[in-house]
Amino acid sequence: MIRKLVRWLTGQPASKPHIYLLEFEDGVIKVGISTKPHQRIHQIHRSSGRVVKRKYVKASPKARAVESEFIKKYQNCRIKNTEFFNMRFPAGKAFIARRL
Repeated sequence: MIRKLVRWLTGQPASKPHIYLLEFEDGVIKVGISTKPHQRIHQIHRSSGRVVKRKYVKASPKARAVESEFIKKYQNCRIKNTEFFNMRFPAGKAFIARRL
């Protein structure tokens, strides 16, 4: 347990890619993949100024494929010229969970 915490705090690469789904306070959703998801989520907060309300993070070798499938399926929910989606968090979470 302590080793995992130290690994997370030092930013060492995770063993598997992670897929993450974030819901911000304004209701906007972001999906992405990272081997350092907690670091990436912090970076998104710093760069966008958005505050994360809910998050769903799962390690999976399928992360990249599921992210691509998510983006394709919910293309019509994408906010124009951004990487954010206007959709409900539970629907996005269920979509990802079914495919992992």
